[in-house]
Amino acid sequence: MLDKALNLLAISQKGGNLAIGEDPVGAAAQAGKARLIILASDAAGHTRRRAEGFGALHHTPVISIDADKSRLGGMFGRSSVAMAALTEIKLARSFLETLGEPERYGEALAQVTEKAEAIARRKLTKPRRKRERGTR
Repeated sequence: MLDKALNLLAISQKGGNLAIGEDPVGAAAQAGKARLIILASDAAGHTRRRAEGFGALHHTPVISIDADKSRLGGMFGRSSVAMAALTEIKLARSFLETLGEPERYGEALAQVTEKAEAIARRKLTKPRRKRERGTR
């Protein structure tokens, strides 16, 4: 299951829906775009505290997966990666479902699902702008 989830992260990176490393994750979190923050199993204490701080900005769930920094980095063509963030809510939900450990990731999955439903409700109530012909 972990291999499938890591492959989903690699696909997310190719689609531009993944921030990799502390600075990009911090920027995504501060902009309110991070939907799920992912930590390597051997991430340092300082890195974990920073991730928790990033997550607290917009109530973004932070999880630690059973992949070390070198394995996570290998998925992205880097030597090591301690922190990454998914910026697409549907990919974040799929990632958590693919991990398949409800007792461990159930709370994060509930948070992500709640956010996804809130986003869907906003899209339904938000009126669509009509563009006038001949103007840009």
